[in-house]
Amino acid sequence: MDGQTYNTSGKDGGSLSVGDASKTGFYQRKFLDESLTDYTNIDAKRSSTPWVVFRLAEIYLNRAEACMELNRHLDVALKDINEIRGRAGIKLLTAGNLTLDKVRHERKVELAFEKHRYWDLKRWRLAHLDVSKGGLTNFRGTALCPYYNVKSGKYTFETGVPEKRKRLFLEKNYYTVFRAEDLSTNPLMVQNPGYGN
Repeated sequence: MDGQTYNTSGKDGGSLSVGDASKTGFYQRKFLDESLTDYTNIDAKRSSTPWVVFRLAEIYLNRAEACMELNRHLDVALKDINEIRGRAGIKLLTAGNLTLDKVRHERKVELAFEKHRYWDLKRWRLAHLDVSKGGLTNFRGTALCPYYNVKSGKYTFETGVPEKRKRLFLEKNYYTVFRAEDLSTNPLMVQNPGYGN
């Protein structure tokens, strides 16, 4: 246009070759190597820092959750949660306002974008609930979609609903289906709930 070539990247943002690219072109920056300035060749520019699998904050959260579930050592749970909140500069909790729901919320916030939420909801047996009740069913999400106007040289940002189906998590999804070969090895073995016999 007007003697200049523009590369368009469509609904998948600028990383079409990466695989499951963002539908908005935006990505989270958690654990990203901030010293990199050019991401055009992502394979050559990847961070040398390995993905963090275990963090001290998660260990504190695991212990706090276990204490709350057992209704024992609640002072330890409070100390663990406040260790995380204190490091982040967030107001500390008192014993009177520490609940299991509060510990679960701390996990949601602290471990955001670290691939824990799905497994937490599954472990807590909440994933089958509607999204309005804290589950995964009917979750679709919203997106901030950027559009670049080449004539004006400006971006327009619109909020919208991503082009994907609503999520459905059935109660049987808490379990794994057994193959017929597995069931045939032991006559006392039965199929998991929701998968028939």
